[in-house]
Amino acid sequence: MKFLKNYLIALFTIFIVSCATSPDKISSAYVSPLQYINYDCDQIALEQANVERRVNLLYNTLAAEAQGDAWQMGVGMLLFWPTLFALEGGDSPAAGEYALMKGQYQALQTVSVQKKCGISFANDLAETVKAD
Repeated sequence: MKFLKNYLIALFTIFIVSCATSPDKISSAYVSPLQYINYDCDQIALEQANVERRVNLLYNTLAAEAQGDAWQMGVGMLLFWPTLFALEGGDSPAAGEYALMKGQYQALQTVSVQKKCGISFANDLAETVKAD
């Protein structure tokens, strides 16, 4: 009986770790502002809009993945544990791209301030996300 209990605890832990991370919990990757140093204010504004558009798409994709994994985990733990093997496991490449986009947004903001462009950036990039 003790073996079964330990086995189930280990199984539960493995599958919790393998769930996709919510995009709200993904931190930004460092991106050097130097890559945007030669941009003028119009180019910075255009790149900001492109980054916000891509972040919006990635956020919604990652949120759906995390919600799907959480749903599968709940069903698997309560009803039928073999469904846990259907979990994809971990974060998709989109999570890495999302972290990179957040870093690019911060780098653009830094360069915009240095050049005194007066471009309005959101304090939190999640504020720019629109649900589909």
